[in-house]
Amino acid sequence: MGLIVVGSAITGANHGSGLSQFFWQRQDWPMLLVLLAGLLQLRRTNTGTRVALFNAQIAPWMIWLAAFIIALLTWSGHYWLMAGYDLSRDEQMVLFDAAIIAQGDGFARLPHDWSAVGSALSRVFILPGIADNAWVSAYLPGNAALHAIGAALGDTRLAAPILAGLAIVALWDCARRLWPDDTAPQAIALLCLLLSAQFLVTATTSYAMTAHLSLNLVWLTLFLRGRWWCYALLLPIGFVATGLHQPIFHPLFVAPFLWLLVERRGWRLLAFLTIGYAAVGLFWLGWPAMVIAATGSASHQTAVEGASYLTRLIDTLGGWSPSGVWVMALNLLRFAAWQHLLLLPLVTVGVVTSWRSSGLVRALALAPLITIAVMLILLPYQGHGWGYRYLHGLIGNLCLLAGFGWLALRERGIDRWRVVALSSAASLIGLAWLGGNAHRMVVPYATIDRAIAASRADYVLIDDTTAPFAQDLVYNPPYLERRPIRLAASAVSQLRWPQSLCTGKRVAIVDQKALASINRLFKTAQPIGASPALQKARARLLASGCTVIQ
Repeated sequence: MGLIVVGSAITGANHGSGLSQFFWQRQDWPMLLVLLAGLLQLRRTNTGTRVALFNAQIAPWMIWLAAFIIALLTWSGHYWLMAGYDLSRDEQMVLFDAAIIAQGDGFARLPHDWSAVGSALSRVFILPGIADNAWVSAYLPGNAALHAIGAALGDTRLAAPILAGLAIVALWDCARRLWPDDTAPQAIALLCLLLSAQFLVTATTSYAMTAHLSLNLVWLTLFLRGRWWCYALLLPIGFVATGLHQPIFHPLFVAPFLWLLVERRGWRLLAFLTIGYAAVGLFWLGWPAMVIAATGSASHQTAVEGASYLTRLIDTLGGWSPSGVWVMALNLLRFAAWQHLLLLPLVTVGVVTSWRSSGLVRALALAPLITIAVMLILLPYQGHGWGYRYLHGLIGNLCLLAGFGWLALRERGIDRWRVVALSSAASLIGLAWLGGNAHRMVVPYATIDRAIAASRADYVLIDDTTAPFAQDLVYNPPYLERRPIRLAASAVSQLRWPQSLCTGKRVAIVDQKALASINRLFKTAQPIGASPALQKARARLLASGCTVIQ
């Protein structure tokens, strides 16, 4: 909290790391107050002998029903909670790559006339160094491939909800193997996941984090089964999980379990997984180079060096600032605000009481701790995200640790139904609050996006510098088959626009007035008049023969 206060005073409100501060002010601290009030109320639940003990009964059909309901809820939630809109460029790039994969391609080619002015289409998060007439995202293709499968099933939005349902089943299977004769810790682990606002809201989006959580839990339940055929499946799952979007997250989950094998002297499995993951890592680290080579980039070697993960790592480390410490503090408080009230208190109890006695507890706990440390160095700022998404793949670890914590508290007589009921009620209130805030944040962008889509113009010129994250409205599909084509005014103003792209074309303008709802959302000053970039871009299009309409 001290770091947040000091950091806010030093940096002020901006929309770089300031987005984390915006979330803190608008969403997270009110939620933490609710959770704190709930914790204080729980102090009164321990006294008396008439309070019922928590003794949940779980049948397999309940788990499958819960998985189906959550999948249905989160699938539909994309359309009513997220207004059918992909807010961040990360989400948009998933669908961008999924459309390319659905065509059986590794990248998309731009029409010839667009090659020289491709920056106007917004090449944010496009693979650097790729040929001018080609584009594909800088992310690995795993999550996009899963969404392409969803599209083949009828709706690309099916991928994340199905994976969320799978995560529930896999978590239950993990808990069942840890506590085969005790359903109480199983129920606690499941409840912490089912009432996690981060889990539910993120599953309505196309972020890779739902896939990370699901595949990590499937990996873990196979690891816990201890059969040879289960071990054989660990690497295929690891291959997909490592290649979902960034190659670092799944290995950070796996690393503590490799150390657990050292403690258990499981040398054969350790050698198998170490060699296998080395091969998986080398493949995905070489993926950008393979794509660049396939596009026929003119400066192939220079392009590969610029797109390599080593170059990106060096650039990231060079830009690190001590302010990352307070941004990470905001991230962790945001993560706490978006979870079940019992999760982190029970995790703390579980780790403190079982750290020395259980190697599995150490492995489960080390993964999030290592991830926090690594992301503090590499990328403290997460940008958009519902909760702290860089820990999303490890929520399953924390839910299982909460089960260990519940067992430790039960030994001290704190295993009351009232504890579970009150904490869950507070978490439900928080879920409604946080979900409502997510919806309110998405709606202004979704409304403008629909207005752009309804335009009868050939192009829409967007004044992308006059409202926070307005550049994310400049999103075009990889083959430019959708009309109108969206253009970033900041890029068009710097280009020589070819007449071939203007002959007979009508251009609509999205100016500061059209973007006013976004500025109201962030409480930023409304610009007076069109930006210089928009004025210059408009003049260039007119000079090239375009017809500008309002």
